[in-house]
Amino acid sequence: MNTLKSSVTTLLIASSLFCNSCATQSYRTGEWPRALQMADFILSAQHPSGAIPDTIGGLSVNQDSVPGKSSQEGAVRDLPAVKRIADFILSLQNAAGAIQDEPGVKVVNQDSNMEYALIGLGAAYAATSDKKYLAGFENGIKWLADREEMSDPEWKGSWFYVFSPEPPYAPIPTSPEDPKISDVRGVDATSTLFVYLLHLDKQLTGSDALARKYAVNAEAALDFVVNHNLDKDGFSWSSWQLHTDDNKWHQYQFKYSADQGDVYLGMQAGAELYKSRKYASIADFLRKQTPALFFSNFDHRYALGLGQDGKIAPTAYVFAQGYLPWMWGDSKESRAALNWLRAKVRADGSIIDKPGETPSSLSVAVLGMAGAALKKPPPIKSFQWLISTPTDPNTGGIHENLTPNSHVYNNVAGFCVIALTGFLPFDQPARISEGDSVKSPPSNWTTWYPDSTAQLFPMSFGIISPRYPFNAKWSNWTQLGFRDAFPRVVVSGAAALRGDFASVNKYINTIQSKYVNTGFPYPWYCAEAGWFIRVNHYVQGGRPL
Repeated sequence: MNTLKSSVTTLLIASSLFCNSCATQSYRTGEWPRALQMADFILSAQHPSGAIPDTIGGLSVNQDSVPGKSSQEGAVRDLPAVKRIADFILSLQNAAGAIQDEPGVKVVNQDSNMEYALIGLGAAYAATSDKKYLAGFENGIKWLADREEMSDPEWKGSWFYVFSPEPPYAPIPTSPEDPKISDVRGVDATSTLFVYLLHLDKQLTGSDALARKYAVNAEAALDFVVNHNLDKDGFSWSSWQLHTDDNKWHQYQFKYSADQGDVYLGMQAGAELYKSRKYASIADFLRKQTPALFFSNFDHRYALGLGQDGKIAPTAYVFAQGYLPWMWGDSKESRAALNWLRAKVRADGSIIDKPGETPSSLSVAVLGMAGAALKKPPPIKSFQWLISTPTDPNTGGIHENLTPNSHVYNNVAGFCVIALTGFLPFDQPARISEGDSVKSPPSNWTTWYPDSTAQLFPMSFGIISPRYPFNAKWSNWTQLGFRDAFPRVVVSGAAALRGDFASVNKYINTIQSKYVNTGFPYPWYCAEAGWFIRVNHYVQGGRPL
């Protein structure tokens, strides 16, 4: 890495760390003198000219290169708030895994609410490493798998619109405020998000056990959407509705812009999990063509969707302005949609969707989600408003808006966790993508250098989330149990950013014994010392400068 830049940065950190009353903090206060020794170690190597050799007595200066930093560094901006909101989601979950849509309302997964809440639990686990969030996440997946229709060939791979939160979790016939409709099923988002959840589980754990266990369910879910929801133009119709006049199921022929994103998530996940070029081709089409057709160049934002006549419904759909950029990252459409959202931010950080309405919590969440994907600075004032105003201080639930007795949905909570953690749906592009001609080989986690260590710097500088499976693949890294002459203190930096302080403690004890207490023998050098200071900075809540 860039040793000179690292050393200068860490001296700045050391200055703030030890001059701003940090001695009142409780985390490993005994290590601060050791960290000061590290700063002195760096200064002892510095020439009068200001150059810092890579090692004591060394001639080389600033030998290696360092990856660029992201504007989303330190994605976890308010970890206590993230935990409170995630705990609210868990408070709605029963032992079987079902998550009620909101307190006191006896319905589950209406309009895929529970699935969005589960993504929030996944983001909370990625940010905190607290296994209760992973347990709730995986328990929810199992509950959803048990509700999937797998016996009726006509509906295999689909779900009903609403379920009871109590055994036997029967479907609840529900009308979308239309007396001509008595029930809904076969929602495109519900089927495809289930597969994305399996992919997310693999990202979080490093294991594909759950994806393999439910492979038949996953492929049935995606194939249902392919065979029953995808139109000949490649886009997805929303769902199926039971009409009261003939008691038959009819396709609801509206293509929501956000639903194309839901279908993309599932197809992309299926392509990566099950190496399917069919799913990859669909995902690639939706990623490229949804912005082309659903984005209004006149209004500089995404439209609500496409009607049966193929015409764009121009109504502003605030959710899509942040949700779709969150998936697809930087593009002219994503930038325009984010700017459209930003223009609605008021002085206190809140966002009002339409004149006469009260501020919307979900709109702030998708603002943060889009900003994270486009590597923009987090909307701190909007996040402060979100945490302080619509959040229930007793339960951690997020009110949908500021109207009296407004809903406290689990999906809003999930999206808020996603936004506050800077969580992104995929940390790396698909390895199977239609039209790709050049692909980098996948990382081999059994190889320490360069494959495994190559993940460290993007984690440590906020480019990707620090949740890759180091502990699973290199369980003894805290004892320097890898073939490398260097101690790689940067590993503990990534662990600290993830919140894995137990591993950081073990590693610091190892470093103290082998290097600190023995006078910093080679291969200890200035960059390792710099990372040691940074780790102390991180565990006190600091983030990369």
